[in-house]
Amino acid sequence: MESIPSEQPYTERLHVMETLAKSFPYIPSLWAHLGRAYSLLCPTQHEKTETFFQEAIQGCRAKESHTDSENDDVVLSFVYHMYGMFYLQRIKAEIAKCRKQNNSEMQFQDTVRNMFTLADLAFIAFSNCRQFGYAGYQESFGCIGEINVRLCICDLLKSHYRFHTIQALREKSRNADIILFVEESLSNILHLFMKCFNTVDQSQIDDQFYRKVTQYKTLFKGMTKTCYIDTLSIPDTFHTRCATITGIKLKYGEVNQLGTINDFKDERDIKFIITMLEKKHC
Repeated sequence: MESIPSEQPYTERLHVMETLAKSFPYIPSLWAHLGRAYSLLCPTQHEKTETFFQEAIQGCRAKESHTDSENDDVVLSFVYHMYGMFYLQRIKAEIAKCRKQNNSEMQFQDTVRNMFTLADLAFIAFSNCRQFGYAGYQESFGCIGEINVRLCICDLLKSHYRFHTIQALREKSRNADIILFVEESLSNILHLFMKCFNTVDQSQIDDQFYRKVTQYKTLFKGMTKTCYIDTLSIPDTFHTRCATITGIKLKYGEVNQLGTINDFKDERDIKFIITMLEKKHC
């Protein structure tokens, strides 16, 4: 596919992939990869992308995948993971757009409501990914996918409402859906972390897992009871340090932006960040 001469918007490559999928309509993986390609190369063509993923899912469920070498359920698990990532990508795009706009509270809540709709669809996809995948490393894909969705949205809500407890959030927002989402995320993310940690061999756990753990602990510092996650030995890597620094910047930032070193009021935070930045990139 990389050898096909193509420039943005990469219509030549997409045309080849679509021709292949239509020529072999009983191979779900072709439809799934076509959907993934559209989600990456044509991120605004949501309906078309949805259609391709649905074709893949229906093909798997109809047991028409005659030439796929993998078990049908395993293929379906990967399809649902790609489908969930499609929704995560849309949520991230909405968040990026929201951060650039100076929205009123009503506009902000409308945007968040749309994100919740996308999040619910992503949760279904990632849940199905976990259901149909093999227990273990593959199952963790669906866990990390949902964790990503929840952390992205909670990070936006935290930066907007500047809350440090659920009670503080209730005082700043009367939107019951927002409060419920944060409350559910507090417990659901922990459950998903535990699922990952218990089903995947520790030698296979990559930096992304620990980076998300660090982000969770930073984002919800003081909002959760002491639990197993506090006992995890998190590797000191470039990515985990970045997550920690971002949490400190969030504390001093405004509604739509992180704080800078000039905004810091606590000398200890300044010294801590300098120490983090002076460490070798590893």
